[in-house]
Order: sequence, then C-alpha cells, then structure tokens
Amino acid sequence: MTADDSIGWLAAALTLLTFSMRSMMALRIAAMAANICFIAYGTLSHLYPVVTLHMLLLPCNLFRFCELQFGKTRPRPRRTMHHHKAGRRRERRASQETLRKAPKPNERPFGPGYWAALQRRFEWARSGSPDRSS
Repeated sequence: MTADDSIGWLAAALTLLTFSMRSMMALRIAAMAANICFIAYGTLSHLYPVVTLHMLLLPCNLFRFCELQFGKTRPRPRRTMHHHKAGRRRERRASQETLRKAPKPNERPFGPGYWAALQRRFEWARSGSPDRSS
C-alpha cells in the first residue's frame, strides 16, 4: 500500500466517522479533516474530480463550523402547542370571515357553476381537507 492509498483510506475512515458523530461541532471537525485528506489523496493520485469536490466542501464545512463556534446565526423561536392552537384559531376565524363575505346564490357573477364551486371550496375550508369525491 502506497502513501497515497493510506491517505485515501484515512479520508474514507474520517468520512465514516462523521456519520457516527452526535454533536455538530465534532461532525464539522471530522468532515474538515476528511476534506483535507481527500484533497491530499486526490492531488497525489491525480484524481481531479475528488479534489474539486472536496475543495468546494471544505469552505462549506468551515463556514458552518464558524457559525457553531461563534454563534452568528439568529436563534429560531420555539413553537409550542399554544402557538399551534392559536394558528388554528386564526385560520378558522379567517375562513369564517370569508364565508360571511360569500356572494348570495342569486348573485352568480361568474356563471352557473360558480356557486357550486364556491360551496365546495368553503366546505373544504370548514372541514380542513378537500372533498375528492366530486
């Protein structure tokens, strides 16, 4: 086994190691080490697609690592069950408002099939799922 092959096997082992990581910080470190090993392996073995791929992946991993390390990303708000229920209530209220504003059956502004289509649409809004039978 040559030195080139040893570096390639080390890179493969580091890539496998990234799949067993539990923390993102350790995963990024192992991924960057694997990228460096693959770049060395690809350069020594004249495998330019491998070099190109890992030259592109290394800055991506480095960027994500820096985000984790220095905390530059904005934390996402937690969604609790209360927010979920409030959203449902808001949706229900909006659909009720739409029903109140619906045209009367004798108004028919868009032709004879308009009222039936509108009724199907609002029944769908009330039930929460489309009626696929018609």
